[in-house]
Amino acid sequence: MFTVERKRSIDQPAERIKAIVADPNQLSRLMPRAERVEVLARSENRARVAVVVRLGKLGLQRVEGEARLLDDGVRFVAVQPLQLDVRWTILPRDQGTDVVVRLAAEAPAKLAAMARFIPQRMIEERIGVELESALTALAGAAAQP
Repeated sequence: MFTVERKRSIDQPAERIKAIVADPNQLSRLMPRAERVEVLARSENRARVAVVVRLGKLGLQRVEGEARLLDDGVRFVAVQPLQLDVRWTILPRDQGTDVVVRLAAEAPAKLAAMARFIPQRMIEERIGVELESALTALAGAAAQP
């Protein structure tokens, strides 16, 4: 298992940031590898979603999970076929918002053998780049009228 975290300050109100992160339809905009997102069920504070992600040469993988609205952000958890826990923490500050995104994941079984030969640091660096990209996309979406 590995965990990667990135933080960014965004000069927009926390309510605006939270509204974007809490909208399951925005996931494909915020996740660099997401091809599409399907909302399977939705209630006031939860959404069951399926995200089809691009895994390079391994093709597309459908990941189903639940997104939950929290007091200070959003959490997405999936257990099949990937164990994935993504937490967006949204912290108001004077003139804007601090956003922390944390991804914890377990390599899927079909990649476990290969993953032993790839240094964990390299995997974490690649995921870090993708989290930075997600934060950039969030800042861009928040800046739009």
